[in-house]
Amino acid sequence: MINAKKSLSIILISCIYILASQDKSMAEVKRGGISITPIQQGTETRGRFIFNNVNPGETLKDTIVIKNTKTQKASVKIYAVDTINADGGGIAPIPPDMQSKYVGNWIMLETNEVQLMPNEQKTIKFEVKIPIRVEPRDYSGTILAEETTPNEKMGQNNTSVAVRTRIGNGVYISIIGEKYKKFTIQEFIFEEAKDKATFVVNVINDGNARVEPTSIIKIFDGEKLVDQLSQKMGNILAFSSSKFHINWKDKKYGKFIAQIAVDIGDGKIVTEETRFERKPQLNTRERILQNIIVVFGLIIVILATIILIKFIKR
Repeated sequence: MINAKKSLSIILISCIYILASQDKSMAEVKRGGISITPIQQGTETRGRFIFNNVNPGETLKDTIVIKNTKTQKASVKIYAVDTINADGGGIAPIPPDMQSKYVGNWIMLETNEVQLMPNEQKTIKFEVKIPIRVEPRDYSGTILAEETTPNEKMGQNNTSVAVRTRIGNGVYISIIGEKYKKFTIQEFIFEEAKDKATFVVNVINDGNARVEPTSIIKIFDGEKLVDQLSQKMGNILAFSSSKFHINWKDKKYGKFIAQIAVDIGDGKIVTEETRFERKPQLNTRERILQNIIVVFGLIIVILATIILIKFIKR
């Protein structure tokens, strides 16, 4: 007998990563009952792996802890990949069709899969083998823990949804050598849609060092400062870019000048300016009325033109 209820299995992968902009006291990343964390060293609380002043050819050693906080057993795959910038200063693993060239390729885990009973945790040692020939710059990657035994949950319309979790812990490596910061604001514009005002900021880090910039947008009406917006811009990796959408919640209207100043550290500040006009957004009723007036105006112009042509022909 065939069950009348629909049965649909969908694999959803949930992802979460430790960002360098997060609080250093955050020692554990947990999602869907699986957690991943660096092994703690003494009284130091680590939220991610940071290796500074690393020499070419050096081998780094550390340990990661994988824990199953669910009431069911879990099979977890562990692997490392390079990371790239996402919008909003976030960090994301490279797409599956890309191959790791740096940190993801340098990390060697002692095992790539573990079986965890409920509330069980296991430690996994790993090495990071830095090539002898490597440019002095900042590199980033992540160690990912991905469930291979998804949890089934009931979704809408009686569908069976299989939820699989993937979480990651950031690995940041700074190779010893001269670091330089070269930062540009490629785009700084004002956009408004459906009464939502947003400043779009596209930044590029052409330097060889990872930066954690902060920005301040000052909005002027003539010479009068009318508002000021502050934004932490997370992580901008070396030789990377990121786009930000910064909301302006104030309901001020008129012609404005907006100036952005991005502080990338070491006393270096990058600035840009944009000019824009903000008009009140019409509601549906007002738009209909406006369209009626426009159509009525066109009709009058057409009739007047016809009358004028007839008058000239006389």
